[in-house]
Amino acid sequence: MIRASLNYFVFALILVCAFLVGTLVAPVAEAAGYNGKAAAAYAKIYACNNNTACRNKAYVNYYSNCTNFVSQALLAGGKKEVESGYPFWAYGNKNVHSRSWSSVDHFLEFWEEPGKKRSTVTHYTKKMGSAYTSAAKGDVYVYDWGKGDGWSHLAIATGYGNFVNYYDVTARKNYNSVTGGSGDKIAQHSTDRDGAPWNWGYHGEPDKTVKAKMRTKILHISN
Repeated sequence: MIRASLNYFVFALILVCAFLVGTLVAPVAEAAGYNGKAAAAYAKIYACNNNTACRNKAYVNYYSNCTNFVSQALLAGGKKEVESGYPFWAYGNKNVHSRSWSSVDHFLEFWEEPGKKRSTVTHYTKKMGSAYTSAAKGDVYVYDWGKGDGWSHLAIATGYGNFVNYYDVTARKNYNSVTGGSGDKIAQHSTDRDGAPWNWGYHGEPDKTVKAKMRTKILHISN
């Protein structure tokens, strides 16, 4: 009888320990390290200038695909999907994924969630025309194009240096025609670009009133 009671106590203790370990260890998956260089490398592979042919066919693709693309890059950089709680960020398949995976406002709701420290934010409200920002490879540019839509576009920071020699027929100018032909560069979808100036949307906008209302913030993704 004593031995049976002792065995029961040991078994119960093991269950309690297993529960505590699971409780303590489970959240660590979300805090896994982030490799911004790997995220930037992914972004450069799967973005071509004004051409959707480079998109990763393993993922669903949308007409407005910027957030889906940025989420892919963050995953490639080592960020772990968060599949429980709210908000959550996860890609199941082409038919099932969280809204935060493919929608700008829900993406920001997740990555800027108070208390989670998933990212830190730098605002560049009055510096849209500058060549350089504080962004590191793998950080996320968030744009408000000044037309009343609020934060509505995302891009991945891919480094700095000379811009790609590419003529944009819509803007009617070459990437290397602004800020001396060099500066911080991005990759993005919708419109798909690689090696473009981080603020190409600003330089390509002819309406000065709209340009004056444009804003940008940078999400520095946490490790």
